[in-house]
Amino acid sequence: MPAKDFNSEEYLMTKKTFEKNGFKVFISSDAYSLCQGDNGIKVKADVSIFNIHASNFLAVIFIGGDGVRKYWDNVSFHKIANSFAQSGKVVAAICAAPVILQRAGLLNNKNATCYPSDKKELE
Repeated sequence: MPAKDFNSEEYLMTKKTFEKNGFKVFISSDAYSLCQGDNGIKVKADVSIFNIHASNFLAVIFIGGDGVRKYWDNVSFHKIANSFAQSGKVVAAICAAPVILQRAGLLNNKNATCYPSDKKELE
């Protein structure tokens, strides 16, 4: 989750949907303090992004929002996405976050959607 300006609605709906279906949700970020959403909501990360290992989780989901753009070229995020993909785990991204997957090389020869103003980043 971006440290600042994550999309609060995407976060809340994704978390709610997974928990409703029996999954335990862990929030991860590079922030060592509270993450702040676009509407002021504050969320404490459960796990540092630097301690995420595909062997410990079923999926990784990158939440969007304006704050995710600073992570598009983050090599650590690319490595995490690739690790999950290589392990056959679910790798997903919402809003502007699919650009992380594109730059990690996971969307080559694949169709993907993203926030409309970021479409050119997926080409």
